[in-house]
Amino acid sequence: MSTISQKLSAFLGIALFFGCATLVSATDDPSTRLADAREMMQRGQVASAVSTLEKALPPLLASQDFWSVSKAYFQLGVARGRLNETRAACAALSKSLDYYRRALVKDNLSLDYSGETASDGSDDSDGMQEVRSRLGCKGTRSASSPEHAPRTVSSR
Repeated sequence: MSTISQKLSAFLGIALFFGCATLVSATDDPSTRLADAREMMQRGQVASAVSTLEKALPPLLASQDFWSVSKAYFQLGVARGRLNETRAACAALSKSLDYYRRALVKDNLSLDYSGETASDGSDDSDGMQEVRSRLGCKGTRSASSPEHAPRTVSSR
């Protein structure tokens, strides 16, 4: 009887271990963190959202998921703006634009491919001007301006 009990205990222990491991890995998923940060922003927990976004960025950068990196930096810029951290907000917005451009290059996308619905990510577009003015980024330069030109990223 003790062997059946031992086997059952071992089985339940293994099942519990793998169940917990799945939960831990799900909370470490950068896309989950982006969604969590968005919810925190909606609840007014801006400082927590900033922390969550900053923790999500390194794995996103390592994976070269430039679309998600751009999105994370954009959310970080909005959050920093709500905390009245204008310089940090503008820097994050600039990085968002830089990674948006990198995503376009990496995925071989262009205005020819996307038509008029696509943005080229220029600093002078109406949408970018509005966002920059809302964050108080008047007169700041993009991270992809000539002196801050992005490094070429090769896709493998």
